[in-house]
Amino acid sequence: MEVNLTDVAKTALLSACDHACLAADAAESARACVKDKKIAVSLLQRLRKQAADAAPKKLQGCLCSLYLHELVSGALIVEKSPVPPEPSPELVARRKKLKERIAEMEYQRMVRDVETKKSDFDSDPFDVRETQRQLSIGFNFIATFFTCLVFGYCASAYTFTSLEARVLTGLLCAFVAVGAELYFLMRVSIRAEMEESAKKR
Repeated sequence: MEVNLTDVAKTALLSACDHACLAADAAESARACVKDKKIAVSLLQRLRKQAADAAPKKLQGCLCSLYLHELVSGALIVEKSPVPPEPSPELVARRKKLKERIAEMEYQRMVRDVETKKSDFDSDPFDVRETQRQLSIGFNFIATFFTCLVFGYCASAYTFTSLEARVLTGLLCAFVAVGAELYFLMRVSIRAEMEESAKKR
């Protein structure tokens, strides 16, 4: 418990320091208390006992000539504000995680109704490759159909003389070639899907 220094206690402490009634460290503590204008009662009692033991005779107004109740008479108790305990590191880390989670939930709530639009530059490169592959397949079918049609039409000129027979022969060659193209395309697609499913397993 600390009390503020009265004029009597302050004079007694300075007198004890001046008359070398206190040791060096005790005198330094006494001067510090005089400067702060407050002192612990236990320290004041210890300094008074040391001064009484060291002084050859009681000096008027000195620390050794006064009793403790005379030194603290009229003094007021110095109240200290309570110091809050330091939070544990686990609690600090948990508070930080909770704050981050609350901030993330708040952000998701704010952008929940916002529709995100991708620009042409943000498109997936795999989608572009798939589109190119489909266009290539379509162009390949058309080229195969017309090539086989022309081939059948021209090759049948050595066998048939009528225009209708030559056209039918060209169409027949074209449809056979397209059917073969579809067959091989389906086989390749099925094999690719099977390999993809095997990788996922």
